[in-house]
Amino acid sequence: MMNALSIGGFDPSCASGIQRDMRVASSLGLYPLSVATTITTQNTSEFGVVHPLSVHVISSQLNAVLSDFKVDVIKVGMLYTPDIIHAIHDRLCDVSAPVILDPVVRSTTGGSLLQHDAKDTLLDVMLPRSFIVTPNLYEAKYLTDVTHDGLAGAQDAAKLLHQYGADNVVVTGVKENDEIVDVLYNDDGFQYIRGERLYGDSRGGGCTYSAALSCLVISNSVAAAAKRARLISYTTQHAPISAGKTTPIASEIPTQLESAIDDVISIPDMYRLIPQCQTNFVHAPIHATAPDEVFGIQGRLVRAGKRVVMAGVISPNGSKHVSAAVCAIRGRFSNVRSAINIRYSQDILSMLIRARLTVAFYDRTSEPPEIKESGSSVSWGVSWTAAQCMDPPDAICHRGDFGKEPMIILFGDSPNDVVSKIRRLFS
Repeated sequence: MMNALSIGGFDPSCASGIQRDMRVASSLGLYPLSVATTITTQNTSEFGVVHPLSVHVISSQLNAVLSDFKVDVIKVGMLYTPDIIHAIHDRLCDVSAPVILDPVVRSTTGGSLLQHDAKDTLLDVMLPRSFIVTPNLYEAKYLTDVTHDGLAGAQDAAKLLHQYGADNVVVTGVKENDEIVDVLYNDDGFQYIRGERLYGDSRGGGCTYSAALSCLVISNSVAAAAKRARLISYTTQHAPISAGKTTPIASEIPTQLESAIDDVISIPDMYRLIPQCQTNFVHAPIHATAPDEVFGIQGRLVRAGKRVVMAGVISPNGSKHVSAAVCAIRGRFSNVRSAINIRYSQDILSMLIRARLTVAFYDRTSEPPEIKESGSSVSWGVSWTAAQCMDPPDAICHRGDFGKEPMIILFGDSPNDVVSKIRRLFS
């Protein structure tokens, strides 16, 4: 298991800060570690006061964590004072893990999260130590004294933050008509990550983004991790929860899939369904239209004797083929959002029939040559099969092709629906 360390402020409402970071890391399959720099008093209605912890207490926490755990990535959030910034920097000098800096300046509820006299220290000390820095447009302008808004302001601020020493800069939340644009800048120039603009406030979206980016960049390029973190942040803010009295809180990263994977692993005979290419289990957020927007295992469910274990972490674009199958079937049956691939055999087909599950087939040997060459066989086969069906099939199968393993893909409206169908096979 990989370990993600979050350094930042403590928020008693659990909407932001190190608690939010830990929830994100856990939901993506990493072990969460944390070091508190400050105690804040805030909720969904108002921001109270900040109580910075002593340098000694902060250093003691860091020493306790770093002396016992191999840290794979470090996300740094609220630092607040120059002394805290120096203490964090000095202790991380001999740590090789990449540092993702989220330079928080103010809370959604209006509180100051960085003393004014700490601004230069942050730029001079922490920026050169940062692999990625993730300010929103307001924070980027504050740190660089850029005065103009929009893409032009984000671009100028990103260049300046890069000059301060950050390897990669992502300025988030740039509003452009009905879109939100994240501006990525590094030695290769600019890249732009666009998404639907959501209206209204919620707490925790920024922390979710930077924490997800931290976890995903361990095994992805910066651009790919930024794109997937944007999707995760969007998903959590699309339907915020009203836990407190006023400002809604960003919801959880889809945990239905994580819970369903645990349930699948616990089925005693599940190992019998694992094919040679192993298994993936995916779930599409309601707005997803492309495979890279579908959550899956960046890895596989692997057979280990008579057990099944998850090797990898949950992330958007975690599965190429099973995610493509979900997107293909949703072109006709939009309520279908989850799928798992299982082994093809006559015995398993009989189990599907005995469980009264509907089964449909396509022939991979009949696919057009251009489809085979493009590598989109699964999308073609599932789309073709779905077009022949009046109702969504529970399973779509193919009997293989030259060098291709036969396969069954089991579909459902939700991860739990897929799990219930698997249980029916063994009942």
